[in-house]
Amino acid sequence: MKLYITLLIALFSLMVQGQSYVPLDILGGLYRGGSNDPPAFYQTQLDDANISLDNGEVVFLGLGASSPERELNTLMNIVYPEITDRNTDLVFVNGNKGGTTIEKMLDNWNQYFSGTIEPALKSKGVTASEVDIIWLKSASVDPITQTADQYVADKMPYWIQVIGLINTKFPNCKIIYLSSKHWGTLEKHAEPEAYYTSLIMKEIIDERINGEISGALIAWAHPFHTGGSGIANSYGHIWYNSDLENDGVHPTAAAQIKVANYMDSWYRNTSAKYWWTNADFIPEDTIIIPPPPDTVFAKSTHNNVGFQWQNGFDFTWTNADYSAFINLVAEGDTIPLRVRIFDKDSNMLRSIDRMLQLNDTCLKYNRTLQVVFCIDVETDVHWFINYLDEFAQENLNVIAIEGDNEYYFAKQDGKDHSIEYYLSKMIPFRDTLLSYYPTLPFIHPTALARPGKKNKYAKWETGLIAYMKTAPKIDGVVLHFYPNEVELPVTKNILVPRAYNYPALDQSVNDYYAQMISEFPNAYALADYAFNYLQTNYSRDVWVTEFSTPTGEIKNSLAFSSYIWELLNRYEHNAKYWFYHNGFSPPVSSPGVRNNSNRADVSTGYVNRSDYYVIQMFRNMPADAEYFNYVSGSSTKSNLPNSNYLSGQYNYSSSGFAPWMDNKTSKAGYEIDGIKAGNNPVTGLAFGYYYPDVITACDTFTITICDTVYSHHIEYDTVYPQTVLIDTIYTFSQDTIYSEVFDSINIFKKKNDKVWGYMKSNSHQITTIITDVDTAYNYITVIDTLITSRVVQDVAINCREEEIINCATNARKPFNANYKFIEKGYIKE
Repeated sequence: MKLYITLLIALFSLMVQGQSYVPLDILGGLYRGGSNDPPAFYQTQLDDANISLDNGEVVFLGLGASSPERELNTLMNIVYPEITDRNTDLVFVNGNKGGTTIEKMLDNWNQYFSGTIEPALKSKGVTASEVDIIWLKSASVDPITQTADQYVADKMPYWIQVIGLINTKFPNCKIIYLSSKHWGTLEKHAEPEAYYTSLIMKEIIDERINGEISGALIAWAHPFHTGGSGIANSYGHIWYNSDLENDGVHPTAAAQIKVANYMDSWYRNTSAKYWWTNADFIPEDTIIIPPPPDTVFAKSTHNNVGFQWQNGFDFTWTNADYSAFINLVAEGDTIPLRVRIFDKDSNMLRSIDRMLQLNDTCLKYNRTLQVVFCIDVETDVHWFINYLDEFAQENLNVIAIEGDNEYYFAKQDGKDHSIEYYLSKMIPFRDTLLSYYPTLPFIHPTALARPGKKNKYAKWETGLIAYMKTAPKIDGVVLHFYPNEVELPVTKNILVPRAYNYPALDQSVNDYYAQMISEFPNAYALADYAFNYLQTNYSRDVWVTEFSTPTGEIKNSLAFSSYIWELLNRYEHNAKYWFYHNGFSPPVSSPGVRNNSNRADVSTGYVNRSDYYVIQMFRNMPADAEYFNYVSGSSTKSNLPNSNYLSGQYNYSSSGFAPWMDNKTSKAGYEIDGIKAGNNPVTGLAFGYYYPDVITACDTFTITICDTVYSHHIEYDTVYPQTVLIDTIYTFSQDTIYSEVFDSINIFKKKNDKVWGYMKSNSHQITTIITDVDTAYNYITVIDTLITSRVVQDVAINCREEEIINCATNARKPFNANYKFIEKGYIKE
């Protein structure tokens, strides 16, 4: 065994010399055998060892030097109190002390325990025997002149002895979590100190797995070593020189928050979730049954809008989360997701399992996921195809593969990001994929510049345009659409968080968003330019795989949501799919349509934000409905019938907490808490859609009257001698009938209840041929009466002129239908 360890460390030493301290999870795995997951038997032990909340308080003790002392203070005093699903019985004890290297911890253990640890425990009202969890983060700061294997052999005994002392002093400790300290720029804290220490962590954990160390279980904790400045590990954890204070050693205040968030993300997504949170644990093989939707929607043709899925599988979904996801769309509809599991996800296998569970839930409730996977073109294509085969067996609908996310950006990863290199890797990947999945599109990142700006990625564009002329016809191009400070100058100055108590008016915030509203036309102009450019240069399907704003601080507001509404209504037809950035998000991600609550929220758990309702409303807007936007569009219509809309008192009205609010002292409002519907006039700060009456004459002997959702089936026998049933394409999705219109016409009063009761109970196509053209002509007169006697007088009636003329011609008996509709002003001459 010792020979094996020595050879393994020697191998790492050779690899390290040539790879600039590539993170362990990328270079050789966190565990032996190249895996980033512990052996199954050890994972079971970790699961079984975790503390039940039924046992009362859980004591978490931190041991180490000054950096973890600051990080734990930030975690327990700033970050953790804001976590809505936190375990209120978790007791943090900060036993760290500045200057406590691993050697000093061992040599001065009794003094360290009595002078620092014991007083810290006493201040929290607990004892050493009550400690359940220990977080150990330390290092040696001796000058390093050794190779990796020499360093591990020299320093690892200190760690082993300290762990022995911990097991003696804290006999009921269940798990010791190890972290390697971050690297610094001060010479004695510089690399390879942190890197070599992470090798020690790896060996200690492996020895505990193999039973060579007894006592408490030992496991990784985050953050562990991440590599050089700007180089992320596979979990997305990254460290920059700017994260260090001027001393080159200690983390800045912002970096302390970053570390605390990393720790939160790590603990809540491992077996530690049993004691880290108080959320009910949902086994991954359990299908959650959501409650029925609050609103019954009609199936829509706007089914190409979904989400970019950033860290959407990084938190444990509750029943409410599944319900919110399912209820976004009508039964039978699709939900597109752009998923970054294969090119970014830190826990790929777990995310795949959760994605398939979500897919099973959608299928159970007659919704269909449509997934776009981002893929690194240097990935082994056969390995990836194996996953596609598995997804096909699981009935997951994969609709496209996206070749690398924004590949053209120059990243600090030592890779070639030229178009030539991309094509050299992508083409063989694409060719092999095409041979297995010939109907699966492959879409490529474009890098167009803003109007009038020099394109620093011009070579990329030139090369990609040339390639796409010969690419498979099913392939498309990618657009990421983000208006920034060029289009929205007001966002150069982000609002400073301030106390706010709903429903008070904050005039400065309202003015800020009013200025933003006035700048939205610049964003629409950018969209005009982008789609024209792509159509002119590529003539391929456009996939908008990210759209929103690079400035997350302006989200969850009526103003910004009205922009998203206008953007989709104007430009949805220009792209094959749209993916809003971001979907359901854990706390560490950029703001999503549904994310975690905090103190300013009345709700707990995850909350639907304003853009959730925008996407829901757009997805369920019937094809023939008309949209309006009193906030950031150009709508001037009023008194709109049968409207569905979002509204608020202020430009900044929101669905709970917004980023401009101070989350400790504010009380947020929920003016945007769902789609409003009704027949009352919609005025003021609102946007949505309404149902105009659509009168259409069709085929030889029938007239179809339909307005997509409300279909008028009219019987009468008092004025006209014949009973007329209308050929009706009937789509029934609302219980509310526009009855006041019919009540105002005496001839319908008798039959009103009978007719509408029949319509409600027979929600299927009702067809009866009108055999007499004169009756058809008389029916138009009835419709005239209906229109002119409506309570709402200024409704614009759309009529398809050519269909009316065709109807008259085909009937072989001319009647002046065209004249009648001109006379009434429903069509133009």
